[in-house]
Amino acid sequence: MGVHQAPSTYVAEANALADRMLRALRFESKHGAMSKPRRLLTNSQAMEERCRKILRRFAGVYGVSFSDIVGRPKSDRVCLVRDAAIYWMRRRTGASLPLLGTLVGNRDHTSALQSIRRYPKKRLKMGRHVGDIS
Repeated sequence: MGVHQAPSTYVAEANALADRMLRALRFESKHGAMSKPRRLLTNSQAMEERCRKILRRFAGVYGVSFSDIVGRPKSDRVCLVRDAAIYWMRRRTGASLPLLGTLVGNRDHTSALQSIRRYPKKRLKMGRHVGDIS
């Protein structure tokens, strides 16, 4: 085998991938259905919108501005609302940690993970009904 030749397995995999892509394109043009990558993109956009809707609801219910939740304020009130929103976005949508971090002020995925772990503990201290958090 020469330096510039690909192993036969790579060639076979590339051919199989090309065949699958062609079949998907033919199916899409024949039946008018979306291919899987396009469906995934659409589902991802829908998930982002559902997460933003949850953020807006938490902002409205607890009287905290949306910009405070996605911004840098670190008051106890804002942090609790932010943690609760991240926790419920994960539970209701199954969104990935990187997506949650990005939606809540370009934070790292570990910040979202910490919020998900922290919120149930805070909720236990406050009781089942959070109520007034001022």
